[in-house]
Amino acid sequence: MIAQIVRDLRHAARAIARMPGKAAVVIGSLAVGIAANTVVFSWVQAVVFKPIPGVSIASRLHLVEPRTEAGLYPGMSWPEYRDLRARLRSMEGLLAFRMIPLYVGESGRVDRSTGLLVSDNYFTGLGLTPALGRFLRADEVETPGTAPVVVISYSYWQTRYGGSPAALGQTVRVNGVDLTIVGVTPRGFHGTVMRLVFDFWLPATLAPAVLNGSRELDDRRVRGYTVTGTIANAANAAQAQADVEQAMRELAAAFPESNRTVRGELLPYWRSPRGPQRMMGTSLAILQVIMLLLLLAVCGNTANLVLARASARQREMAMRLALGAGRWRVASLLLAENSLLALAGAAGGAVIAVWGTRMLNAMPPLRVRGIPVSFETSVDPMTIAFAMLLGVGCGLAFGLAPALQLARLDAQQALRADLPVSGDTGSRRPRPSMR
Repeated sequence: MIAQIVRDLRHAARAIARMPGKAAVVIGSLAVGIAANTVVFSWVQAVVFKPIPGVSIASRLHLVEPRTEAGLYPGMSWPEYRDLRARLRSMEGLLAFRMIPLYVGESGRVDRSTGLLVSDNYFTGLGLTPALGRFLRADEVETPGTAPVVVISYSYWQTRYGGSPAALGQTVRVNGVDLTIVGVTPRGFHGTVMRLVFDFWLPATLAPAVLNGSRELDDRRVRGYTVTGTIANAANAAQAQADVEQAMRELAAAFPESNRTVRGELLPYWRSPRGPQRMMGTSLAILQVIMLLLLLAVCGNTANLVLARASARQREMAMRLALGAGRWRVASLLLAENSLLALAGAAGGAVIAVWGTRMLNAMPPLRVRGIPVSFETSVDPMTIAFAMLLGVGCGLAFGLAPALQLARLDAQQALRADLPVSGDTGSRRPRPSMR
């Protein structure tokens, strides 16, 4: 069986070598189409399986989202998070964060930036290790305003402090408050709002100091925190969802003024109802469908080229049939030839996708309303496998019809017609049939 496949591939390679022009057109067209699909697939994979760059457990994270009767997701209040953290036994590492605008520097020399107010277990819950220093301690996120500390991003550490260990212990003025740098996040970690880039992580208990006396630490009506964690090993998604609903019912009974109409919902991280995540999944799915339709159009054009060549090979296949080759044998030869063309196109598409992805990753983050947006992706083995699968599918799409057409050929009639042998340039004219 394997020897037969090897012989078919050798024959396919010789047949392709006899038509270098058409082979180049087919391979080039497929390479571009498959590359576009592969790049989009890498984006889909990044959103679904790697929604948070630098966090290995990102695909296992689930959001605990309050949901109103009107179907809105207002976010969670800080007291609500503290209550749920104590009640939800089916969730592990339940952490909270909230995006805030920041003004960094002294008066007259202020830079606009973005940061996250976070819970004490924010970094440990994500399984991160600091590049320098340490992360927040529990006591620093216990009493409001008692720990004016900050963790900075790896990129901010490199650009502002030259990557020097002396950055630890230095102060940075944020929203008029002097904060001491205690740690640096690992390289590649940008935060937990999908594709947005952050430079500062502050204890949530600094909210009153940096947000003009905000009352969010005590007022359950002030919402906006995102809460996420992983499902405990002893539980499953259905049990975790039931626990969330039960906990929210208890809070509604205990605090009717703020929680009476609020219920709870457990969502995969990539389905976040707020921020860029809300649109990315659907948009990328639509884009992937469009790219597949374009690839299908490429396959249609390629099929026309292959059918034209099949018409010129009727005598060759008729002789094979006349010499005793089975119809499946003829079809397998042609499928091997077309599959080899398609796989060559897929390999070329994978190379283009890798190059294109590296070029995109090398570009500086875009800024949307002053907030850096990063969309780093990679072409990993799963993405390469997707490209190869597309190649196999394309080979069947444009190669099956001509293979079946020549396999059903009437050998006697084709030999009487005395068509030119495959590979002729057209200089030989058909000889008249002898009757």
